[in-house]
Amino acid sequence: MSPRIETDTVRDVLFICAALVVVLVGVQAASVVLVPFLLALFLAIICNPLIHSLMRWRLPQWFAILLVLATVFFLGFLLARLVGQSLTDLTRSLPQYQRQLGVQLDVWIETLAVLNVQIDRQQVLAYLDPSVLMGMSIRLLGGLGGVMGNAFFILLTVVFMLLEAASIPGKVHLALHDPDMKLRQIDRFIEAVNHYLAIKTAISLGTGLLVGLMLWLLDVKYYVLWGVMAFLLNYVPNIGSIIAALPVLAQVIVLQGPMTAVLVAAGYLSINTVMGSIIEPRWLGRGLGLSTLVVFLSLMFWGWLLGPVGMLLSVPLTIIVKIALESTADGRWLAVLLGPAQELERELEASSEGGAPLFSPAPPGHFRPRLYQTSVERASRLFGRAGGLFGDFVRSPWVLSLQKKPWVSGLKAKTSEPLRRVALFYRSFVQLLSNIYRLGGTIMMSLTPNTPESGAEPWRSNLRGDLDAELAGPRPVWWWTGLAPQDSPGRQPDGTLTSLPQPNLATCTRQQALDYFNNGWTLTETLFSGLQGEEAFFRPPYHHLRHPMIFYYGHPPALYTNKLRVAGLIEQPLDPYFERLFETGVDEMRWDDMSKNTMRWPSIQEVHAYRQQVYRTVRHAIETHPGLASGHPPITQDHPLWALFMGFEHERIHLETSAVLIHELPLNLVRRPAEWPKLHPSAGRQPAVFPPRLGRDYPANALIGVPGQPVTLGKPADWPSFGWDNEYGRRETTVQPFQASRQLVSNGEFHAFVVDGGYRERRYWSDTGWEWRTFRNLKQPTFWVPDGPAGLNRFRLRTLFEVIDMPWDWPVEVNYHEAKAYCAWCAEQAGGPYRLPSEAEHQALRAETQRRAATLGVESDPVMNLDGATLIREQGWNLNLACGSSSPVAASRPTELGFHDVFGNVWQWLEDHFNPLPGARIHPYYDDFSTPCYDGQHQMMLGGSWVSTGDEASLWARFHFRPHFFQHAGFRLVRSAGDGGAVRLDQAGTSGQVYEDPQVLNEYLLLHYGAAQEQMPHAFGPRDAVEFPVRCARWLLDAAREYGAPTEQALDVGCAVGRSSFELARGYDDVLGVDLSRAFIDAADALRRDGELRYFRKDEGRLGVMLNAMVDPAIDRSRVSFRQADAGALPAELEGFDAVLLANLLCRLPSPKALLGRLGGPRGLVKPGGLLAIFSPYSWLESFTPPEAWLGGYERDGQPVRTATALGEFLRAEGFEMLREADEPLVIREHARKYQYIVAHATLWRRVE
Repeated sequence: MSPRIETDTVRDVLFICAALVVVLVGVQAASVVLVPFLLALFLAIICNPLIHSLMRWRLPQWFAILLVLATVFFLGFLLARLVGQSLTDLTRSLPQYQRQLGVQLDVWIETLAVLNVQIDRQQVLAYLDPSVLMGMSIRLLGGLGGVMGNAFFILLTVVFMLLEAASIPGKVHLALHDPDMKLRQIDRFIEAVNHYLAIKTAISLGTGLLVGLMLWLLDVKYYVLWGVMAFLLNYVPNIGSIIAALPVLAQVIVLQGPMTAVLVAAGYLSINTVMGSIIEPRWLGRGLGLSTLVVFLSLMFWGWLLGPVGMLLSVPLTIIVKIALESTADGRWLAVLLGPAQELERELEASSEGGAPLFSPAPPGHFRPRLYQTSVERASRLFGRAGGLFGDFVRSPWVLSLQKKPWVSGLKAKTSEPLRRVALFYRSFVQLLSNIYRLGGTIMMSLTPNTPESGAEPWRSNLRGDLDAELAGPRPVWWWTGLAPQDSPGRQPDGTLTSLPQPNLATCTRQQALDYFNNGWTLTETLFSGLQGEEAFFRPPYHHLRHPMIFYYGHPPALYTNKLRVAGLIEQPLDPYFERLFETGVDEMRWDDMSKNTMRWPSIQEVHAYRQQVYRTVRHAIETHPGLASGHPPITQDHPLWALFMGFEHERIHLETSAVLIHELPLNLVRRPAEWPKLHPSAGRQPAVFPPRLGRDYPANALIGVPGQPVTLGKPADWPSFGWDNEYGRRETTVQPFQASRQLVSNGEFHAFVVDGGYRERRYWSDTGWEWRTFRNLKQPTFWVPDGPAGLNRFRLRTLFEVIDMPWDWPVEVNYHEAKAYCAWCAEQAGGPYRLPSEAEHQALRAETQRRAATLGVESDPVMNLDGATLIREQGWNLNLACGSSSPVAASRPTELGFHDVFGNVWQWLEDHFNPLPGARIHPYYDDFSTPCYDGQHQMMLGGSWVSTGDEASLWARFHFRPHFFQHAGFRLVRSAGDGGAVRLDQAGTSGQVYEDPQVLNEYLLLHYGAAQEQMPHAFGPRDAVEFPVRCARWLLDAAREYGAPTEQALDVGCAVGRSSFELARGYDDVLGVDLSRAFIDAADALRRDGELRYFRKDEGRLGVMLNAMVDPAIDRSRVSFRQADAGALPAELEGFDAVLLANLLCRLPSPKALLGRLGGPRGLVKPGGLLAIFSPYSWLESFTPPEAWLGGYERDGQPVRTATALGEFLRAEGFEMLREADEPLVIREHARKYQYIVAHATLWRRVE
């Protein structure tokens, strides 16, 4: 062969390969349209034989098509309802199954331990997690449901295909220049495809029915769901039956034991042997086989190309390709390669005998369709006869004359509305079907080699794979929805950004406001540009206690929109769905709350487009509002523009929150942006010699005495900068003398605690702190990265975007539990008490200028005068994004008393609970910013960190987090005779602890489960007031029957110890009870688990009797689940319930409107058509609800405001109509001679939009 020919051949091959790649990419890009088309083609081929048989009985084509499709879709709808419910139940039960597996595993491990066989429990659980297999099934059906969102398009396409079916063969012949139809292989190809898909569907249907029947006989849960799985996966030979059986076996092993699992496995084996090895070959013949390798490869190829539907149709699509290849002489060789070894052997035998090859005389894959055709024809004959008789009956003279009768006309008038509703049902039925299918997710697990765990992680359903290349490395121009970093205010000579000073609201110009906004907006997008790939946006943090980063990408712009609307600066929402979805974050109750991160989030592109829209809106408000005109009066808390600056500062809060969450992401998902502030220069020092040594690698940290003194806390109301509600008010106190450490506790100091076994010794930790440490199994601070064997205690440090050599003189970053454990260790070492500072003591540590800020004015607050870069250069404060990391604990300029880092570097944990200052008032623009956290569950922190900007970095900032959370926070030590005047809200009787008190728990168990004579033993007492929780539940149950409301899911908010939740399970399939009280939820969970719980009924003093709370055995307790949650900040994934109950809850909430606002609208708790029952005595108390947040019970403009009236107005505006109202009494027994008698106002509502 000449070089020229070789070159041409290589060029042709490369050209063909390139063209193939282009075609495949185009097909993948067009999958949104192509996949529904393929499903429509699949349905049309299956339905076509039935329609032809009906037409033989002289039924019009349109009627035959309508009859068949209506039957198919109606049966599919009924089946989908059953499957959808099973999917919902299964999704909610996965955590329970995992726990049950853990219990069983403990028994097996203990048994093996007796035989001296040691097994690691966590490792076994990782390999035997049933949620992986069952979650895979959920995602498979969910992926199909995702495509069914185009069901109306599919339906129309099927109809038009069937109308054109008769003419398609002729058109194909004409298109191929064969008007005489001499190319019979075309007809054989079409016939082969029709027969294969029709018969394969019949066999798959039979397999699914037999599997479902077998599982039903063995009492296996969700047998309908598993039957559907068997039907769908039967299209995948060999491995499909295995995939369908695995999740069932996992469920049966957990719930019914290994013996039942053996029976299930035997049943699957028998059914698939009979159907796959006997019946299918007899009907289809043996000419349409595929090799097992080709089956597997086709599964991967079509799944990659077309998604979940491609995986289900992978074998039929490959069979069609094989049939097409066999129909042409040039393609037979490739068809042989696709076939199994038996086809090759038969082909070779035919060739050796000198006969024609197997594929020549007949269509490839010779069918034996007689049984199928006979069955179809008999069924069609029955349909035809019934249709003919019905048509003759309708056209008979008697019926025609009957239609003219007056009573028939009246009947038609009466039935017109029901018929209209039926028509509406058929029009919306496809969308309902789509929603039901989507309950399981929308995408099949990834098949790529680098994500083997994808089946176990629901959040991966959000990965779309279309932006990974764009989100790797530096961001392209399109990323910046506002100003790019090179154009942003705050840009430094080295190209990095720093934060601008916080605006002075008395003097700021329009340009200064715009610059501050642009600076914060671009800082946020610069930080997020450090996320690499889609996974970084959707992967939740390792602890699963917060939303993924996509939420924090959309949350600040959503709050801008909502607050500007509340203030009247804009009139309409920009995207109501986003503004509900991204409105409220999560405030996890405990470190073991793992119920988040199963949501389907919007795409990055959608949130990016929303950010663009919000940026333009906010910028327009800044550029046009007259309140920012030259010489404007001071912007105060009652000015509408306060909402604008609230948005500025809220975004900066989440700049820091997002930095913390990025700190917790895997390193491979992050990269330091060139525009983000650089690490402190000390990070570039030579690595220290190990082990660290005091005086060489970190400084000594002596205690400095602070004299007793009066201090005043609280930001003056007229201070000219934005402030959050908790900063205002005034508290005057006297600090007793104390000693405090000169510096923040350094990594080097804390290392001694780690080496001494501080994380192993229970005695250093509080009860909750030890529970947290045990749950996390920590042996050192979270951001310390082991650098060698565990016993070496050598570490490096994870910073925001990288791991560096440990800077032993930087402050250690820990949570409150770790800080308190270190204090206890120091106390043991020194023989005297150590603790954290109080808020008043932190005030005493400050430099004189900051202590006298209220009288000195704005000049005393550096963050109002200097940007971050200038602040560290002139004041020595590592604050306001002066740099991109912590810095040495002795590097800052000390105060007059010698204290370093009173402000900046890292936040400092305090002994105080987050608490309101006397005289503080909530702001109407954000009434639930602080008040829900005055609960004794949030620890205060002061001083700001290196990433704190704006108001967070100011002298007046008062922030808080739960004690197990991380927030670039460290601590310093304090020693004194007293507690420093720390404010604690966890004492008995405080509002945050009322419902944690054991006596209150006993009273509520009696209220919920006590017999009527126990609740009110006196005949003269109000016995109609007993069993209040039962009556509340009956309101909803009776209303659901009366108004025909659905009864699938119910939510009991403020469920207390759960009686109403259990009663609702008499009529609702799935009931969730939520309550803020941990004691209540633990009791309700015990009742759900065991059915009973002992409690104490108090009679007098310490006298009383033990009683037994019991759940009625007739109630299916498996329908009920409980979860600790804040009613004012319910998790975003809670939505669309058929019924919601709020019993005696509203007047105990810090912000009632925060809950009421979640009831309707997009992602509302109550679905359209759902019911809402509210019971409340309207007992407003300042200890629970700030007066500014009361719905009623006060005067406005001299007129009384009643809660019932205000509540009605609010709910009607949210799209609810009142169905009934009444007064419902209840009685709470405290002891034998003291009872609380309460009359609750009861209202029942239905959501109408």
